[in-house]
Amino acid sequence: MRKGKRVLGAIIGVVASLAMAITLLVGMTPKVRADPPPTPSFVTIDFGGPSVARDVTRPDGIVKPALFGTDPRPGIGEIGQVNPNCETGKKWDLMGFGFQPNVTATTSTVWMVSGFDPRSTVNTEGHGFQTVFVDTDGNHLSPTPRSGDGHVNQLNSSYGFEYALNIISVSGNTMTYQVVGLGPDSILQRGEFGLNWASDPWALISSSADSVIFTKTTEVRTMNTADTLATTGVNTGYAYADQLIWGFEVPTSMFSWLDPQTPVTFFAGTGCSNDGMKGGILPINISAIPEPGSLLAVGCFLGSSLLIRTRRSMKMAA
Repeated sequence: MRKGKRVLGAIIGVVASLAMAITLLVGMTPKVRADPPPTPSFVTIDFGGPSVARDVTRPDGIVKPALFGTDPRPGIGEIGQVNPNCETGKKWDLMGFGFQPNVTATTSTVWMVSGFDPRSTVNTEGHGFQTVFVDTDGNHLSPTPRSGDGHVNQLNSSYGFEYALNIISVSGNTMTYQVVGLGPDSILQRGEFGLNWASDPWALISSSADSVIFTKTTEVRTMNTADTLATTGVNTGYAYADQLIWGFEVPTSMFSWLDPQTPVTFFAGTGCSNDGMKGGILPINISAIPEPGSLLAVGCFLGSSLLIRTRRSMKMAA
């Protein structure tokens, strides 16, 4: 009887030790931060499965959501809203950012969804749409309040952006843009109306302080809600019958070297300061996650060690 009790006690001890080892392994496993957050329990539209691109729109903090009530999706309130005391309606509305990684071996795509049309107004009296600014090190500085109206130039040292996606010309539905590396002395222009300073800056003024990485073209297309979602990942929830979309192809190297906890943030505004928009992605360091095979090997090793030790203890006790 005593021998049986000792064997039973030894088995219980092995099981307890294995459970503790597994708990420690799980606790040591790096936690991966995912972006965007898990799908909320309430969504406006569900088209049955995620697209390759994903919605990375984030609240700009200026106006609370209007069309979508308590829908908790990040950035959903950007659709159907503009800055306070400004012209409302689709044609003034910047709606959302989408991000599609690894379109080619070296490039990804930043998508834009908008009611505001950049084709006929870009560089027209400074009231159009021109530039998406990109912060890749998490050190972006917010614009400072200002009094008075008019387009004011400031050095990038006041903002801390690393890149710009800058439209330089428009021909029909085709826009030519440049991916530009920025320095502290790059020249950024604030929007026309000082009251809406939080949407600044709106445009890059090209200068010798910039470094052009490449020049490409992008096509502006009109799409309905379902096609917009399928292409850009942005769910506009039928706020309008259709909307405009276009994409900026960018070097994936802009993002891949980042610390996994450093967000990439996109900023865009219109020249008249009527609306602004923000987006953000959080790179994930996959290499930091132990492979399941490695975890299994460690678990087997610990289990074997504990079992050998238990057998030795039982033999000595006998």
